[in-house]
Amino acid sequence: MFTTWVEEAPSATNNCLKKNMEISEALFIVDNLIFFQTGKHLSTLQVNVFKGAWLGQKYKQIAQNNHCSCEYAKIIGSQLWGLLSQGLKEKVTKKTFRAVVMGRYQNH
Repeated sequence: MFTTWVEEAPSATNNCLKKNMEISEALFIVDNLIFFQTGKHLSTLQVNVFKGAWLGQKYKQIAQNNHCSCEYAKIIGSQLWGLLSQGLKEKVTKKTFRAVVMGRYQNH
């Protein structure tokens, strides 16, 4: 169903079809996917974990930037990757999410 939404919103995805997807474009796609799944947008910490991971940061750095424990940042990240795995119907991890998101939406 989310794929239909993406196909119906070409103006939102045309910019995603370039070789290197921008973080804001990827975040827009992921937030909408999660919203479609759960009825809720990403929390501030989920957004910051996503951005940090996109930029290649370790959980320790993400935690420091967000004034939380490293363990809590990992929990939020794990939940986020789980939601993405469900929505995209393939395993997503901190190490693979960027390639999965870019691959999925650059090919549609």
